Amino acid sequence: MDIGDIFSIAWCRPLQTVFIGSQNASISYVHLNTFTKHKIDPSSMPSHRYDKFFDSRGPGGNMLPIQNERKNSIINSKLIEIQPENIILYAHYGYVYSLISFENDEHEHGHYIKDIPSEYSTILLSGGGDGNVKIWGVKSLNDSYKGEIKIDHLKTLENEESVLSMTHSKSYLYCGLSEGNLKVWDLSTLQQIRHCESDEGDIVSLATVGDCLFKGTKKGVTKWKFRGEKRTDWVAHDNQYALCVKTMVMNNKYFILTAGMDHSIALWNVNALAPTHHGDESSQQSLALNGSSPTSSLSNNLLSLSIDNIEAFKGQIGQKNYRLVEILEELVSFKTVSKNPELFLNESRSCANYIRRLCKSLGAKISNLLPVENGNPVVHVEFEANFSRNSENGKFKNGLNPRILWYGHYDVIEVEDYQQWSSDPFKLNALNGYLYGRGVTDNKGPLVASLLAVAELFEKNELTSDVVFLIEGEEESGSFGFQNVVNNYKDIIGDIDWILLSNSYWLDDNIPCLNYGLRGVISLQVEIWGDKPDRHSGVDGGISREPTIDLINTLSKLNDEQGKVKIPDFYESVKPVSEDELKLYENIIERCSNLDNLTINELMSKWRLPSLTIHKFEVSGPGNSTVIPQAAKAAISIRIVPDQDIEEIKRNTVNYIENNFNRLKTENHLKVRFLHEAEPWLADTNNDAYKILNEEVTKEWKIEPLFIREGGSIPSVRFLEKAFKAPAAHLPCGQSSDNAHLNNERLRVLNFYKTHNILKNVFVRLPCRRY
Repeated sequence: MDIGDIFSIAWCRPLQTVFIGSQNASISYVHLNTFTKHKIDPSSMPSHRYDKFFDSRGPGGNMLPIQNERKNSIINSKLIEIQPENIILYAHYGYVYSLISFENDEHEHGHYIKDIPSEYSTILLSGGGDGNVKIWGVKSLNDSYKGEIKIDHLKTLENEESVLSMTHSKSYLYCGLSEGNLKVWDLSTLQQIRHCESDEGDIVSLATVGDCLFKGTKKGVTKWKFRGEKRTDWVAHDNQYALCVKTMVMNNKYFILTAGMDHSIALWNVNALAPTHHGDESSQQSLALNGSSPTSSLSNNLLSLSIDNIEAFKGQIGQKNYRLVEILEELVSFKTVSKNPELFLNESRSCANYIRRLCKSLGAKISNLLPVENGNPVVHVEFEANFSRNSENGKFKNGLNPRILWYGHYDVIEVEDYQQWSSDPFKLNALNGYLYGRGVTDNKGPLVASLLAVAELFEKNELTSDVVFLIEGEEESGSFGFQNVVNNYKDIIGDIDWILLSNSYWLDDNIPCLNYGLRGVISLQVEIWGDKPDRHSGVDGGISREPTIDLINTLSKLNDEQGKVKIPDFYESVKPVSEDELKLYENIIERCSNLDNLTINELMSKWRLPSLTIHKFEVSGPGNSTVIPQAAKAAISIRIVPDQDIEEIKRNTVNYIENNFNRLKTENHLKVRFLHEAEPWLADTNNDAYKILNEEVTKEWKIEPLFIREGGSIPSVRFLEKAFKAPAAHLPCGQSSDNAHLNNERLRVLNFYKTHNILKNVFVRLPCRRY
């Protein structure tokens, strides 16, 4: 068949198959171990028959040397016929510019594409002039492979511009498009996560090494960082198109091979950019537990040793505790800063994939990523009970297995000043019984403790509950997109009996705590602006109402002289403290030594009473002291408590601010905008979860825990309770001195191990509520 120019070729070694992308929009394939099914007379093929142009004699009746070489090559060539059934017509509505083939084996090769059945042994990606990347599944049709395969189109990624080149690294697909456009897809969630533009012209070839991307364009070869900033233009190919850029490894060293329109091939040593161990699939050790199980047998003397590096520490803790620290070390190394996606998006998604692979290797029945629009994915994992504690002969009975949901997050707060840290914040370090690193206590340490608690029970055939993990990557940015994901995938997540989390800290460094309450939050912005531009106070001061002064006058009415909030009915629905709760406060005051002489009333003001805070002012203009700003705005948060209605508070707040503004009789304008909200949460401390937690904490620490509330907010807790109609319980892991969100964040090793042990017992004791 006349397929026109061949634009792309992909080789599949296991299937001994060549895939060919062509000008006529087809993809054809041929098995090199079964060339033809019948004899073919090669004389009619273009490469064998006489050609008037190529084979004609020149002046003097002689043939040119190159023509004789062609004749010799024809004699020594071997004919391969592509059968009609091996041609996929109109695979694209455009030229098939690029092809990639790889094995569908994540454990062996690290490749993972969302929702691709394991029956497809090979994945083929094709990029076309229609702007689409198509994902094809390839499977053999017989056990003793004879060349028969089936190719199914599974998914399509739309790019708009022509897909001229592709390369992939881990779960990322990089698409080189026309007119200098580059798009990056996360194949684990099938999301486009980045779009970069340049003036280099069509990107006709791509390759990756480490964290660098190499682009072949009309300007030659350009090395870019994955984050998008241009680094180097390489001098090669006389500033002509670099049509081919390939990565190759020889003698464990990395090279880039480039070929250009100047008829030259260049070899570049890029071993300095070689990938290092950082959750890299190719360099990971086995993620299995290998029978080890962290225990609490480590002596307090060992925990207080003055060990100043993590390797020395791991050498002292023994095999049973090594795995906990090893996985936490890997998680901390990912810079999962959700507030700076332009810098750390790849790191966050790599971390999510690492957790997904880890859980899969530990025996999880389900381990996948749930996409968040314009955000980091949610890791969804489920470990299925080994047997039902209420069954006969270890066989399942529907509805008898408790289903527990563990909520956590893998994103962290940013590091503002590396110089203020005593060690690299993204490299786990050990000193004097503490582990140091960003996210070690918030929330990667508790996450590892819970994951390995379940995995260890599962490995020992002792897990009697189904345990579901929902681990988000946007908690430090307000849990952006999390609620939509839960609502969209609620049927897949399934019924839930209990919700557990560990995302806060003790009141001091000595007494363990159980958290049973959080305040909610309403974040808003109040802006006042005028019709006139920024002006000079020496020229126009005093002739008109100034937006900044109007804003101050308006906001000054929010609180009275004693600090009470004056919004109508603000305190109306706040319940008075009960006798049982008052006893909890009395117990805290009596036992806790870290309260700076706080009274019970002051504790209640921090935890169970609402409040209003003005955080900052911003004004327009250059910011010098002679400018009358055209606009001024303020950031405000309102902390709310159970029984306060969010919508009622919002409505009353807007009405109150507008009324106060209108009394000013100013020509300026007002706008109130709500930015974020989260409901408060209050648990029943007498339910089964808190009774079991109380018993297990007491047994592990040899002291009864304090029951505490907090003034801060965790947006997802109350939402999850309402979504699954299941109660939540909160087990703080860290101490008050952990420095979460601050410099030198840390987690005491003893807390880390004991939280792990407590959770192992809790996961097998919680009952089923769905009878």
